[in-house]
Amino acid sequence: MYAGICALSVILLAFLSVIAWKQTTLWRNSVTLWRHTLSCTGENETVLNLLGSSLYETGKTLEAGERFRRALQFNSESVAAMDGLSVILMSECPTNQILATFRDLLASYPSNPKAHYDVATALLQRGEIVAAVNEYRTSLAIRESIDARSNLGYALLKLGQIEAAEKEFRKAVEDEPDNAAIRNNLGMALLNCGDSTGAIVQFRVAVELDPDNPTAKRNLEKALFHQSP
Repeated sequence: MYAGICALSVILLAFLSVIAWKQTTLWRNSVTLWRHTLSCTGENETVLNLLGSSLYETGKTLEAGERFRRALQFNSESVAAMDGLSVILMSECPTNQILATFRDLLASYPSNPKAHYDVATALLQRGEIVAAVNEYRTSLAIRESIDARSNLGYALLKLGQIEAAEKEFRKAVEDEPDNAAIRNNLGMALLNCGDSTGAIVQFRVAVELDPDNPTAKRNLEKALFHQSP
């Protein structure tokens, strides 16, 4: 029995090694593909972003960052390029320098919605909620984003602006009705407004969408308790 388990483990490890090798090969091939594409088509935002992503996956973060920055020169509002650059900076930058780093990026690309979103999120994590709200609103004024909309609602909820938070969460639910986290947040806003019935509806949907979500389950129990006579 033990020998059988050992043999199975060896087979499994070999299988996983093959999968890992194939994945690494795939990314290496992607880098080759996008480099070749650039040589044929010349530089453009889309291919630079794809090459940057492939380079990042192979651990070549320095060159990946250069490609993302080059993509931003073609389109300063590129969300994909800013997203890729943000991921690299967050992995390399000390936590206490994240906000300053994102502010520097924002100064370079003031019309980029993702740059405003990143600054807003860093501010929110530091507890600078009013400033975060302003940055989320600026980001949304440039381009609609479900994440920015939801985070704006959360920030407003933290400020005690319950009705304003509910409004943002409802907009987010309209855009993405199958998002359990947003349903849960809307439920919290409704519960804080005293609408336990509406909150229960949202929490139940959240649990149906994500049965393993402990927060939604806990909030549903809380709402049912508040509704009980």
